[in-house]
Amino acid sequence: MGHVYYHHPGDNQFSLDFVHEAPSEIVARIVEYDDDVAVKVRKYDLDSEFFGIYTSRVGGGDVGDLEFDLGEVLSEMVLTTVLSLPGSSRSIKRS
Repeated sequence: MGHVYYHHPGDNQFSLDFVHEAPSEIVARIVEYDDDVAVKVRKYDLDSEFFGIYTSRVGGGDVGDLEFDLGEVLSEMVLTTVLSLPGSSRSIKRS
């Protein structure tokens, strides 16, 4: 017995988005995706033949090009600390 992969086995940046047995439905779905969506199709033959569409967003650019001030973001966050008590299922939460 086989299985259908959630992430494309050749590229884990692609996640399963749609499954159907009719090639015409696969094509109809592919043409509906926006331009920033990369698509890979994988054929499966378990108990019957069907196809899986795997997608990945390709827009956004390099992470290094992002403008991001970590100090500013951290100052806006409420930090929560959870202390676990050894030998107990209770915890103390401090904000």
